[in-house]
Amino acid sequence: MALKQEPSSLSQLKALGKELSRQSLPESTISIKLAKFAAAAIKKYLSGKCKSLDEAFGLNPKRGMPGYPEVRQRLAKITHLKRRTGKSYQTICDELEQAGIKNMDPGTLRRTYMEFLQELVHDDRVASIWTDVRKNMKEANRKKQISDLAELEAVRKRIRETT
Repeated sequence: MALKQEPSSLSQLKALGKELSRQSLPESTISIKLAKFAAAAIKKYLSGKCKSLDEAFGLNPKRGMPGYPEVRQRLAKITHLKRRTGKSYQTICDELEQAGIKNMDPGTLRRTYMEFLQELVHDDRVASIWTDVRKNMKEANRKKQISDLAELEAVRKRIRETT
């Protein structure tokens, strides 16, 4: 006994397009305008005029750089470091392209940078504060060491005087 195969997705899509193009009765649950829109989009896709259904339906991808937030954040950090040295977005794009990151335009780079700017500035401030704290600790330690050395020298002097 032969198993009945399910119709392919393309044939089902084609059938849906035909069905939608026939929708014209007042009893239809779909408006004629929407049915014609969907049927035309499906025809465009099936005829090969569009590479994807999204394109056939006129759906545009979101603006901005695609990718995971970690990737965009890393790119923003690189941009932040380079912007602090006075480089323009175009120069940074050129350098990124040389490093192997293709199709980066200054506008997208700027938007990605601005997305994380507040966080990057905060990180800079925290790093600056920690640098100051370490510097002050080193200075305090140095003063303590100097006073300890002075005290040790005074003890040595007293020991020499007593012997």
